[in-house]
Amino acid sequence: MVSPEAACYIPLSPVFCGEYALANVKITTWNINSVRLRIESVARLAKEVSPDVICLQEIKVMTELFPDDAIAAIGYPHQAVYGMKAYNGVAILSKKPLKNKGQKDWVGKRDARHVHATLPGNIDLHN
Repeated sequence: MVSPEAACYIPLSPVFCGEYALANVKITTWNINSVRLRIESVARLAKEVSPDVICLQEIKVMTELFPDDAIAAIGYPHQAVYGMKAYNGVAILSKKPLKNKGQKDWVGKRDARHVHATLPGNIDLHN
């Protein structure tokens, strides 16, 4: 099991477009290998690292069974999820609203490997 300390995070501070700072965003990414089995670890990560956005891979749960209420309760009410039973699956969890949420099936396999959303400041995030 990967601990929250081992999860990689990428602070982007600030993000520039030309000479204007759009936002300060702290993004953490984690190949979680089953979000439902590690929901307590997600809560710990949220508390100890406090990223603005958490990107999860290998969530291994169908979109409709994703623990969205539990994730919202730990401070990430805005979510873009593309799940699949027992295989792949990705999610973007955010403290701030997400726009333009969606997914792409790059080679037409529908294997839940990509989700995207636009963060405040018009930052396009692909997971």
